[in-house]
Amino acid sequence: DLCIILVTSVLSQTANKVVVSGNSFIANIVIPTVKYQDTKKGKFVERNYYEFEDYSKPGEYILPSFHYVFAIPANSKPGITVIEKKESPYSNTIPAVNPLLKRLNDSTLVKDYKSVKKESDVSVKPDFEVESYFWYRDFYCVSIKINSHKFNTQKNEISSIRSIKLKFTFPDNISLLEQSKIKTKELFDREIKKLLFNSDIAEQFRDVNRKTQLSDSTYQWINFNSNYIKVSVVQD
Repeated sequence: DLCIILVTSVLSQTANKVVVSGNSFIANIVIPTVKYQDTKKGKFVERNYYEFEDYSKPGEYILPSFHYVFAIPANSKPGITVIEKKESPYSNTIPAVNPLLKRLNDSTLVKDYKSVKKESDVSVKPDFEVESYFWYRDFYCVSIKINSHKFNTQKNEISSIRSIKLKFTFPDNISLLEQSKIKTKELFDREIKKLLFNSDIAEQFRDVNRKTQLSDSTYQWINFNSNYIKVSVVQD
């Protein structure tokens, strides 16, 4: 018999914050609450983090991860290390896998869990991964992926990170301000505040002199066989 239980994990309510020290800052990241559904299968519990299903990856384990964006000095590549983390292990617990979507007809898709081939020989992922460096308007940023939930295939154990502290260290000639909140110079700055984890110290990284407009007088970007839509905007 299968026993299905709906469970919401309990996480710390400590506020996210950033602490600056000399040429580095520490980001205290509290992982959001994750919902899951447990199904008893023999001596194991199958845990389905259903909000993180990815139908483009049938057969892969459903394991939550979270993405955070940090503003950093222009064109820098900080050293990033984990200095502290709190996590909870769940023994005899295995993650559910992403289902295969099948089309019954033009309007109906169904999830197929039986036909998918489960992952095998999976190594435990690192606590975090650097996804990319990029410019976002006047700010140079780094995108970090936190692998908050990991599965140890040898132990049949899921570990869940509740909070993690990442230290970003820059060259010695860079000295950071302890407070530098983003200034609302235009309406879009309100959205940037929501995007950047370290918005309270990000204004010092703004590069207002960066050239962001490119001209192309050759019109090579135009494909005259395609249709285009001209959209009006209130301001540049």
